[in-house]
Amino acid sequence: MLSAGATQTWVGVLNGTYPIPACIAALFLGRVAARYGNKPVYAACLLAGALGFAGLCLLHDQYALMLPMVGIGIAWAGILAMPYAILSRAVEPRRMGVYMGIFNFTITVPQIVIGLTGGAIVKYCFASDAADMLALAGVFMLLAAVSVFLVKEHKAQ
Repeated sequence: MLSAGATQTWVGVLNGTYPIPACIAALFLGRVAARYGNKPVYAACLLAGALGFAGLCLLHDQYALMLPMVGIGIAWAGILAMPYAILSRAVEPRRMGVYMGIFNFTITVPQIVIGLTGGAIVKYCFASDAADMLALAGVFMLLAAVSVFLVKEHKAQ
């Protein structure tokens, strides 16, 4: 078992790990999406993230915890790119900037809300057990992966 200080340090290491697979995945997302479609690729990215969050809850070896960060990194790459790719096919090019800006609120507002309330949620809803919050994140990411297929993708007129 790690001491509190070592645990904090290791959390920092893990948070520094997922951007590496995110950057690598981002290099290939466009080509993979061109071959298989935006929605299946986005759903696969979110599924990788759900599996990553599950791995964080199930694995207990500090070095093994780096493996789930690969899935979370792939999800992060997909989250930053694929919704915009899906949206870009549905809006007129001359209105693209306006719609992308408005759409960005749907990503940033939830991040701000959880940033402001996440600590209280962990404390009061999960008895200060952050692992339960990670499990919930995995469930929501799995639901997001499934819900991607409910999005209707149309080409702008």
